Formats: sequence, structure tokens, C-alpha cells
Amino acid sequence: MYEKTSDPVSNKPGVIYVDMGRMIAEVFSYCCRFWWLVLGCAAAGILAVHVIYTVTYQPCYRSQTTFTVSVGAETGTSAYYFSYNTADQISTTFPYILDSHYFNSLLLEEIGRSDMNGELSASALEESNVVTMTMTSPDPNDAYEFLISAVEVFPEAARFVLGQIRFDFIGKAEIPAQPCNLLPLSRQALYGAGGGLLILVSIFFLIALLNRKVSSREALKPYTNMKCLSYIPEVPSAAHRKKKGRTVPMDDHRIRTEYSNSIRTLSMRLQRELRKNKGQTILLTGTGAGEGATTLAVELAVCMADQGSKVLLIDGNLHEENACGKLLGVGAIPGIRNICRGEIRTDKILVRTGRENLSLLSNGEQSNENTSALLSNALFRQWITDMKEYYDYIVIDGPACGCYQDSQLLSDYADGVLYVIKYGSVSINQIRYGLRLMDRGSAPMLGYAFNCCPGGMGNYSYGMYGYHYGHEKYGR
Repeated sequence: MYEKTSDPVSNKPGVIYVDMGRMIAEVFSYCCRFWWLVLGCAAAGILAVHVIYTVTYQPCYRSQTTFTVSVGAETGTSAYYFSYNTADQISTTFPYILDSHYFNSLLLEEIGRSDMNGELSASALEESNVVTMTMTSPDPNDAYEFLISAVEVFPEAARFVLGQIRFDFIGKAEIPAQPCNLLPLSRQALYGAGGGLLILVSIFFLIALLNRKVSSREALKPYTNMKCLSYIPEVPSAAHRKKKGRTVPMDDHRIRTEYSNSIRTLSMRLQRELRKNKGQTILLTGTGAGEGATTLAVELAVCMADQGSKVLLIDGNLHEENACGKLLGVGAIPGIRNICRGEIRTDKILVRTGRENLSLLSNGEQSNENTSALLSNALFRQWITDMKEYYDYIVIDGPACGCYQDSQLLSDYADGVLYVIKYGSVSINQIRYGLRLMDRGSAPMLGYAFNCCPGGMGNYSYGMYGYHYGHEKYGR
């Protein structure tokens, strides 16, 4: 979103990268996520405008009249005339005469006041002798009386500039009945709601600008040439309720098709990458806890099994008991710890998940044993090697590499690593740190996947996602 980086080409420091499209998308997602705050700010804005208007409102009345101006001598009606030169002179001089000290003196003397209770103005229609004179005042009677007196004394005040003039009235002045500055409730609501929403959107934009969490592959381009293999849509919390016998999101008919298709596309791409190196074991990990790597590992294993491949899912996160088993509806069972101790045979430790072609190796019962020593155990290494003879694919769910070094050890058993990044949750520095840690392992990085992306970010097809690798570009 917003990152101060070094230019990877020119190596110039201090380049500011701002993705306005992602900023707007993030602001929109904030508005959708905090819809109650949007409604609250709109209501607060309406209330604020109404209170301010009620407290500060001062009524203002307007009286106006329209007339034509003729110039001539006082020898009768036929002696007055109009020309374009006269019209130009009227439009130029009329406002200045109204502001003159002489006119104001005549007006105050005529009405018997010491000062004007309002403001007098006039405007002339272009290239014509039509003039509209307006008087605004807090008092409706003053607005009318000052206007009538101004019309009466103006010819005298303008005599030295325009000569003898005469007014022929088109619209006569009246005492105003309603204030001219009355703001209807509908307009108050419009201004208040608009102001409240503008303030809230400005705050959201500021948050989005200062948000250094990664939410697009463009933000990662200066730091890695890993492929962006997929955008996994966010699963609505209301739809992803854990139910007995069906806890995997893909199994829930309420989950939109986009999610299921994204998992299938990611599975297809990973299998293709593994086939390039004649591999069959993949490790999933992320920077921190809660990025959804476990759920994604289970989904990929289920998807591969549904496509006819024999799949072994290994729960390699020894810091959380039976995480994969809970998603598959399998209770706590012996697992990795028991293999390392040489306690249980393979045919007794693998559990059928109720799904064809899918087996699960749990992490076993929790203990205080050193996890690094367990995962480096020769018995476990040999067991993994043996299992490759029986299964087409092995999916390993690893713990967060930014929290534990276990994923680095597990990468020694894998033919490739999928790095899971939760949308808008991890900073670029945290991701770079995690990638540096995983580079110490032996397995290559196959790519990364953005998890829990807002709806509408992308399609599961190649054309929408696309990705970069080296200097080649795939997709659109």
C-alpha cells in the first residue's frame, strides 16, 4: 500500500510506492466491514448540522424589484430613450453608485435612520437596461422600506453620472413573508450525512495510507520474484461455522463458488510446479500465526484427494494439538511424536479421514519435548521417505516460520514450499524476515498465496491473477 523502498533497478533509496487502486479498494472494504460506523457517522453528521443550524440560525429576509432604466431630460415620456451605450454605462456604474457615500446619505435621510439594517445590491442584465435591485435584512419590513426608499433616491444620486433617468417597473417589491436563508430539513440531512461520511472516508484513507501491511503482489515485487499463485477469497464468518462432520469450508454449500475454484486452481498450479522437479511433498507455512496456513493445507489435501490422487496430510505444527484433525472431524490420535519414539507401526498411526484417498498423520499428544529434536529425528526422516512410495502427494502443515524454526526443519522433507500471506495482516519487513528464514531450508519456494482476500479482488482464472517469474509474465 505505502512503502518506502529502494529502487531494485537504480538502487535509489527513498522511493515511495503508493497503490491508489488498492487504497480505494481498502477504503471500500473498511466501509463494508464497518457499515455500522458509516451509518453512525452519517447520523452524527445530521444531528450536528441540525444542532449548529438551530443554535446559530439568524433569519434573513429579501425584497427585490426589477425595472428598466431610461435616460433623458424631464420633458415628458417621449424624451427618455435607451441605447446600447447607455446599457453599458448603466451596468458599469450602477453598483458603484449604490456604494457611494452620497447615495447612502440620501437613503438614510429619506428613511430617517442612522444606519442601514441590511445590505443593498443591484445587478444589470447584460446589454440591456434591465436592473434588479435587492435588499436583504434581518427584518422583513426594513428590507421592504429600504428598497422602496433606494428606488426613490437613486435617480437623484445618479444624476451627476447618468443624467436624468427614469425607472419603469417590471416587478414591484413586496414585504417578504419567508426568510431567504431557511435551510430545509432534507438539505440539513444531506449536508450532515455528507460531512460525516467525508470525515470518516478521510480517516479511512489516512489509515489505508499509513497501513504498511501487504495486500497486493505489487508491494512484493521489489523484494522477491516468487510467483503469486492465487488469491484466496475470505470465507464469511457466518457461513464458516464448525459443524460436526463438515468443518472444511469447501464442503459448505453456503461458501461461494469463487472460494472453491480458487483452491482447485491453486492445487493445479502447485501440482504443476512439483511435477517440474519430479517432487511430491509440499510444505505450507506463513510469517505469523492466524494466517490460515492450516486451513489452506487441509483444503489442498482434500482437493487433491477429490481429484483422484492418494494424499497424506501431515500436521507438522507441534505447538497446536490436532489442528488439522479438528478441521477434518478427527479426534486426537497418536502421531509424529510416537513415530519419533518408535512406539507405533505405520498402519496403526495413519488415520482414515472418511474421505477417499486422504490419510492424516496427526502431531500426537502435546508434550514438553524439544520440537526441533523431534523433527530432526532419523526415524521420522526415514518414515517420510517410506511414505513417498505409497502416496502421490504429501502435504505438510508447518507452524509460522516467524515464530518457530520448525518450518525450516520441515522444509528438509519437502520438495517445495508454499508461503501463505494473509491479506492486509503482515508488513513487508515481517514477510522479508520469514522468507530469509525459509531460505535457510533446503526446499525451494514454489510461490505464495494471498489468503482471506476481500471479495471482488480477483478471479481464480489465469487471466485475472497472472504472476511474475524472473522476467517473464504469465497471465494478464
